[in-house]
Amino acid sequence: CPHCDLIFVPESHHLQPDEELARYRLHRNTLSNDGYDPFFFPAFPEGSYDLVISTEVFEHLREIRVELQRIRKLIKSGGYLAVMTSMHDVVNDFENWWYKNDPTHICFFDAHTFEWLAKEFGFEIVYNDNKNFIILNKK
Repeated sequence: CPHCDLIFVPESHHLQPDEELARYRLHRNTLSNDGYDPFFFPAFPEGSYDLVISTEVFEHLREIRVELQRIRKLIKSGGYLAVMTSMHDVVNDFENWWYKNDPTHICFFDAHTFEWLAKEFGFEIVYNDNKNFIILNKK
C-alpha cells in the first residue's frame, strides 16, 4: 500500500479455506487453547478487555479493517492491544525473507503500517520494537 506500507498478497494467491484448514491441522492444537480460532474455536468471545493479545495472527487476516474494528470494540477505553507479527523491511531483501513463505501469511506490516492503523482506528503506539512486537493503547 503506498499510504501505509502494508504488503497484501492478492486474493488469487490465497489458500482456499479447506487448504488453509489442512495446513493448520499440522499445528499443535490443544483443547487448552481459549483463544479465538476460526477453524477450531469458531465462537467469538464476548465482553470487553483491558488487554487483547494477538500472537502470530495479523499476518493471516483477510479483512484487516473489519477485524481491527471488531478487536477495537473488545478493548475497554484506555486498554491495550499487543500484537506479535514479524515486520517486513522491504529495503533489506523482502524476496529472501522466510516469513513470507508461509502460504497462510497474506499480509505483512512494518512500523509505518502500524502508525497508519493506529491513527485510523484510534490507537496510540506505546511500544514498538520494530521487529515483531508492538503495543497500542486505545484512546
